Amino acid sequence: MSLSGPVQARRGGASGRAPPPAAGFGRFTGPILLTLKGWLALFFIAAGYAKLSQPADILANLMIWPARVDLAWVRGLGALEIGATLLLVLPALLDRPSTRTAALGGVCLLGGEAAAFGLWHALTGALTLVLTDTAVAAVCGGIVLGQRGPPRAPETP
Repeated sequence: MSLSGPVQARRGGASGRAPPPAAGFGRFTGPILLTLKGWLALFFIAAGYAKLSQPADILANLMIWPARVDLAWVRGLGALEIGATLLLVLPALLDRPSTRTAALGGVCLLGGEAAAFGLWHALTGALTLVLTDTAVAAVCGGIVLGQRGPPRAPETP
């Protein structure tokens, strides 16, 4: 039984070549994900660096919650943010698709942190910060959904 019409065109036509890439959002997924990852990396590297490098009194002025917890906890959270950010950008740095799991773990850590701080800010009444936390968690969710597909096979020359 031979295929004809639209089915044959979808499967590569009579020539056996692969069909052209679909128009629409699918062809922009790679650049959009890279942009979101870059924004997220810059956001969390800056936040982590501030938590690691600033004295406690400056952190208490910048954010309310560091005055309520031990400074070692704040420093540990800053190190976690930088570590998770490195996991996020690892595939781009190493140019290896096998590190996608590390990137997924990094973005899940960052999204979990944003969601936890969103809950903290909601309970303490800082509703403007809840919007920021929600936006960061939404970006993390978008990256996770965009990374769902199978890794691409290397192209043969």
